Amino acid sequence: MQRLVREDVVAHDWRFIIFRFCGRLLPDNAFLRLRRKFLKMGGIKVGSASVFMDIPVISGGPQATSKLSFGKDCFVNIECVFDLAETITVENNVYMGHRVMLITSKHDISDPSQRGGMLSGEPIIVHAGAWIGAGAIVLPGVTIGHGAVVAAGSVVSKDVAPNIVVGGVPAKHIKDL
Repeated sequence: MQRLVREDVVAHDWRFIIFRFCGRLLPDNAFLRLRRKFLKMGGIKVGSASVFMDIPVISGGPQATSKLSFGKDCFVNIECVFDLAETITVENNVYMGHRVMLITSKHDISDPSQRGGMLSGEPIIVHAGAWIGAGAIVLPGVTIGHGAVVAAGSVVSKDVAPNIVVGGVPAKHIKDL
């Protein structure tokens, strides 16, 4: 079991490690085109005119960066985290606030001697026009609908319908848009 965890944490794509280092040398809120280029060279699919305020934290082991894709005109603020045990697909015109976390991994908890058992994952999809507020956490297998808004600090454990606002822990429907 410890071997699995070690491989997940350590075995990143060498290209991303190099380009993450280079990207971290750039000040936040500056050199946005260059930062996007570093992310692409590191293996992440990034659409035109998407903006990353810094280089996000990526985990998920070998080939993790190939599991992350952004459409065009997306905005990702500082200190965001993408856990890539499975794929994360972010469509066009999606905005993410500070410290948003998208987590695709989960552990089997059936063994009473070790509740953090075998690692598995479920994909996350964020449809076009959605906005995920600062500090929100999106859990494995969640789909966020077109034009939906996730309030800051929310924990999203179930799918979010299109054009609604959800918020809280766990996130619940607040209003229609």
